Amino acid sequence: MDKSLITEIEMIKEKESFYKVFSVFIGEIDLIERTRGKLNDFQLIQAIYHAKDTTGILGWDRRQTINSIFEKYMHIYRAYGRDEADDWVEDTFGFRIERTIGAEPEVPSTISSKVPSTVSSKVPSTVPSTVSSTSPSAEISGVPSEVPSSVPSERPDTGNGLSVEDANSGDYSQAELRIKELSHQIMEKESELLQLYREFYFLQQES
Repeated sequence: MDKSLITEIEMIKEKESFYKVFSVFIGEIDLIERTRGKLNDFQLIQAIYHAKDTTGILGWDRRQTINSIFEKYMHIYRAYGRDEADDWVEDTFGFRIERTIGAEPEVPSTISSKVPSTVSSKVPSTVPSTVSSTSPSAEISGVPSEVPSSVPSERPDTGNGLSVEDANSGDYSQAELRIKELSHQIMEKESELLQLYREFYFLQQES
């Protein structure tokens, strides 16, 4: 994204929020690069979308700034490779998350007290015998790649980010339902905005 819209100073102000998203994002691209090589544009956008969805960044201005940071990262990644993109993050924000192999990234000491650590105590230490241990997704996220046939693998979606069971359970107030619906719509639109930012950036470079 053009610096005239969001400056690098504004990006740096969101250092801690960016770190939370970037930590998840690095895990995503580590997994894809190990299995498929360098990410294409679609894979990069999907990795960013997943990382933001996981960390739950709130606030329109903050999301716009995070989007701009990732747009800059994507441009460097595409043009010069991941090492150069990671160097830019280190030079700009003062931290670097090394490539990992199935391990959680280490939190830099300069901001470790401000960034919540990953809660690992909730992940079971043992995996049921029916779960395949060779799946890459199981190694990275701790989520079983297979489930017993008696357990549904998917929950019907109402189209607004809520399952049918959740929508009918009565556990949510109307305001909470609306908040979840809006959050789901915002995240869908962000993927479209990233594509528009990319087109906007390249058109400006050519003009």
